[in-house]
Amino acid sequence: MTAPAESRARESAVYRRYLSDLRSLPTRPHLPSGTREEGRGELVESNLFYVVHVAREYSDFGILFEDLLSEGNVGLLEAAERFDPKRGTKFITYASWWIRKRMLNLIARQLTFIRLPKYKVERLRRLRAAEAALGSRLCRRPQLEELAFETGLSPLEIENLRLIGQRQVSLEHLVNGECGRRLEELLCEPAGAEAEEGLIEQDFENHLAKIIDELPEKERFVVRQRFGFDGNCSSTLQSIAGQLGLSRERVRQIELQALERIRRALSSRSSAFSCERSPAARAPAGGSLQQEKAQQSRPSAPIVASSTVAASRRRPSRSSPAALPP
Repeated sequence: MTAPAESRARESAVYRRYLSDLRSLPTRPHLPSGTREEGRGELVESNLFYVVHVAREYSDFGILFEDLLSEGNVGLLEAAERFDPKRGTKFITYASWWIRKRMLNLIARQLTFIRLPKYKVERLRRLRAAEAALGSRLCRRPQLEELAFETGLSPLEIENLRLIGQRQVSLEHLVNGECGRRLEELLCEPAGAEAEEGLIEQDFENHLAKIIDELPEKERFVVRQRFGFDGNCSSTLQSIAGQLGLSRERVRQIELQALERIRRALSSRSSAFSCERSPAARAPAGGSLQQEKAQQSRPSAPIVASSTVAASRRRPSRSSPAALPP
């Protein structure tokens, strides 16, 4: 049996037992209004069914039904103590406020770790009652606009009420009572790989921006215009050539020179990082000479550098084209 089914079965058993106890109470004869002390018990016993009615209105908050009944009975007793029949008010009208006050205080204490104002709890009760009524009437989940029209609340306030109405569960909550397994044992620790990758990417972008700032003025201008830095759209070679007063082929040559500079700077940085991470890679002059020769013999790859620069400037909020315009 699932947890909601167990909760409903428990509430039903408590409800039946409570009603059975109420029906077993002896009926008292009607007492004159002057005997206030003797009539207090009759006032309480004759309105215990109303406590059940109010408790069922607040049963959707996840609070134990017997706790709601207990708080409602305390409110009923307090109303009987304070009731003055000379004011011309019915006792049930007067007692309703005290019963709801005790129940709302209980819900505000137990619903969330941060205590909610009572008017928020009352609005949340109205919202849930409207959701249940509209759901049974429309045979579907009501939309936000329909709930706003039914309750008289704004859509933003309804969303806030839904957010604060989520009951918080302790990590020590028993998920399985038979084996004693707690909630914290089922929650896995999120992997820190994503955070580490984000830091590495941020560091790479900062280093790349520093390399571009150190380029000559024309190369820096061409790279920024060509790859759409600073949130701008990428420009064509012809448009950049018109801004600089150069030919399209000359702008292409400047772009290749800038990408080659960037590639060399990134290669030297990655080599230095590898030497720091690997103690065995710290060889004497002969080993470094071999590495330098191997690096010199490696063919240049301006296309790879171009894709590196373009990928480093991709942001979710920026519209970077998949391919550069010719």
